[in-house]
Order: sequence, then structure tokens, then C-alpha cells
Amino acid sequence: MKVLLAIFLSFISILWIVSPFIASWTTHKEMTIEYSDTYKIGNFDDFIREFNAYEEWVVLEHFPKSKFGKVGAYNKYEIHANIIKFNGVGMVLDFFSYRKVKKFIDNGYGESKFKGKW
Repeated sequence: MKVLLAIFLSFISILWIVSPFIASWTTHKEMTIEYSDTYKIGNFDDFIREFNAYEEWVVLEHFPKSKFGKVGAYNKYEIHANIIKFNGVGMVLDFFSYRKVKKFIDNGYGESKFKGKW
């Protein structure tokens, strides 16, 4: 009985730790699909390739961690509020790729120092 209780408490502890990130990933999937005309499934490498291919990102003062396309491409290129969009197509990431992308964003998008895999 003590072993089952220990396993149950361990499971609850792990769930408590990862549940906020699972909620964020679920929000990413739902918002990207809802706010994109079309979407594709991608991974971290796809994200980096598309991110580096577009060079005219704009950062708005009131959204410092977000990036948008220049005027005229504002809604086509977007990394904002868990929505990832390149050339008008939403990119839905798997759980682990989304975690890497969030880390990449939190670290300031690599500021063009990114040259390969972590």
C-alpha cells in the first residue's frame, strides 16, 4: 500500500510540474490552427529554417518577445501569443520542439548567433 501511495504521489508531483507547459503547448496548437488559414506540422529544425529564411522581422515595443513580418506581411509572418506563422501558414510543433522553440525565444532568438543544433 505504501508503494502505491509513493507512486501516486510521485505521479501527481510530476504532473504538477509539467502541467503548465502542457497547457501552453495545447494553447499553441489550438491558437495556431484557429488563427491560420492553413497549417502544417513542424519540428524545431523546420522552425529554425523558416525563421532564418525571413530576414525582415519587426519587434513591437509592447510585445518584446514577439516578432512580426514587416508592413504588408504583418499577418503572414508572426511569432506571437503561442502562434507561429510563416508565409501565412501556421506551424504546429510537437511537444518537444515547442519546448525548444520557447527556450530559443526566451533566450532572445539567438540574435543571429545560432549556427546549428543545441
